Amino acid sequence: MNVTKDKVSSIFFKYSIPSVLGMLAISSASIVDGYFIGNYVGDLGLAAINISLPIFSLLFGLSLMLAIGGSVTSGKLIGEKDIKNASLIFTKTVICIIGFSFITCFLLFINIETILYLLGSTDDLIKISMEYMSILLIFLPFLMIGIVLDYFVRVDNRPNLAFIALLSSAVVHVLLDWILIVHLEKGIFGAALATGISELVLIIILLPHFFSEKGSLKFVKP
Repeated sequence: MNVTKDKVSSIFFKYSIPSVLGMLAISSASIVDGYFIGNYVGDLGLAAINISLPIFSLLFGLSLMLAIGGSVTSGKLIGEKDIKNASLIFTKTVICIIGFSFITCFLLFINIETILYLLGSTDDLIKISMEYMSILLIFLPFLMIGIVLDYFVRVDNRPNLAFIALLSSAVVHVLLDWILIVHLEKGIFGAALATGISELVLIIILLPHFFSEKGSLKFVKP
């Protein structure tokens, strides 16, 4: 399918349906995650996730900002057949999110107790919240990078691959929740580890696209 020549309706459904299904997969995984934690970890486990939600939402939102802005600009250049500059925008965006994500998560990691108290954590909640966030912050940079890669894969004419990555991440998340929380009884540590490992799946599936012949976008020297 050629996005510059084919019917608008065909292109719309080619991109919109995988995007919607991918978001549904991720949302469903979050619901199942809440079910496992609520039933096998308890109310403190759910409270720990909720008290940490502003941190996660902020980092997720900043990742989307870079992903959408960079991919739209890159997509415009692809449409103009300027693959060199499209790849340049892609490379700069990835470098930016790598640097930003690791530095931000490191700063959050070393100040996590203070931040959780500022977010309203109580003395009863602080220990389990720190256990959850300490693990999650190690993996969050990979989620942030994965989000950026997901958007660039879509704009590089592979929306189905982007959907497969999101779906696979959700499935791995649910399976690891069952193994670590229910079977191995690892509690909130298992919940955080399951979430973190599932985020790595995005990069494992999406990154090879930019080294394959199917991809127009490549890593270039900025």
